[in-house]
Amino acid sequence: MARDLYARLKRLKQYQSSDRYRQDVDRSPEKKLVPGVLAGWSPAAPLVFTRHTQVDVPGPGGAGLESRLLGRRVAFRELCFMDTETTGLSGGAGTTVFLVGSAHYRDGVVTVQQTLLSDFPGEPAFLQIVDDQLRQSETWVSYNGKAFDSRLIETRFLLNGLQATIPEQLDLLYWSRRFWRRIIGSCSLDDIEREILGVSRVNDVAGFEIPDRYFGFLRTGDPAGLFPVFAHHLEDIVSLVRLFLHLENTLDLIARSPMHADVPRLDRVGLGKYLALRGAAGGEALLRGVIVEPRAGESMDDRERAAAVLAQALRRYGRAGETAELWERLWAEGSLRAGIEFAKHLEHRAGNAGEAAGIVETLLGRSIDQQTRDHLKHRLARLRRKLGS
Repeated sequence: MARDLYARLKRLKQYQSSDRYRQDVDRSPEKKLVPGVLAGWSPAAPLVFTRHTQVDVPGPGGAGLESRLLGRRVAFRELCFMDTETTGLSGGAGTTVFLVGSAHYRDGVVTVQQTLLSDFPGEPAFLQIVDDQLRQSETWVSYNGKAFDSRLIETRFLLNGLQATIPEQLDLLYWSRRFWRRIIGSCSLDDIEREILGVSRVNDVAGFEIPDRYFGFLRTGDPAGLFPVFAHHLEDIVSLVRLFLHLENTLDLIARSPMHADVPRLDRVGLGKYLALRGAAGGEALLRGVIVEPRAGESMDDRERAAAVLAQALRRYGRAGETAELWERLWAEGSLRAGIEFAKHLEHRAGNAGEAAGIVETLLGRSIDQQTRDHLKHRLARLRRKLGS
């Protein structure tokens, strides 16, 4: 495998210094472009074009913010919102990046640079321009970038004998799943835009069409089919900024609002678990909110899960004595799981075998599965031995 890759790199370098490479550049679609047909794009290198766009996005002013996503204060200039378009959706050595976008936010304005590879022989120069742009930032913000974009960029750099600069990454896909997967199901960027950000695209190109549109351009030199791709790509990047600001604002609201009555819809159990087990602000209160003041759609199962996670967090931080009230509250509302957990507390921590036995007897009077019944019978027998009866 290593010898194979070395041989490919050697052949690539030989090709890039050959007359054939220069002939391929001369025959590329760039030579067939009608002057002015890529209005707004500027040649940056042979077969490489760039354009810059500014989009207004409401958000905080100033040079930076206290980021709860990153756990530190960040300057906006440190953040690069990054997205790619590629010749395939599965990644791997056969997939090429042909469009890279990088954006920076400042004072309600998003400035986007899009870099286009107009034919494959220009890839080394394309990658160098992309690297120069991306290395200016300390953190890449992406959507599925950890698993796809950054790995593909690394692969393309490697195959061209170059060294990619991959900084810290903040992948908003993972945060979106914590916030909303149990609320909206799929957490594609399209779904997040529509269901959470309230963004509705008009005449948008489908992602699966994009590789074919690029290959069509390579065959004909006519960029008309790429115009919707450029617009789609720009919208993806701007949505990244909107989503980042929305997540930061929501996490800040959670940290400041004790019971979170005004926090927009989200999976309070999933997010609360992530925050509480890390000791992050707002996690405990999110979970208590589910237990004490459930919202429409939050079931007893959700409340039991919230109690179990919060009990785990409390034990982790030396507050095990506070877990009993969680189970006692839900037991008072008829929760089977809470009854079992509260009985455990009474037996092992409070030393009240009598009350624990009473709860177990009540549970055995319910319609329950055989495995749970056997477990409770065993527990009741032990409690009765402790009570001497």
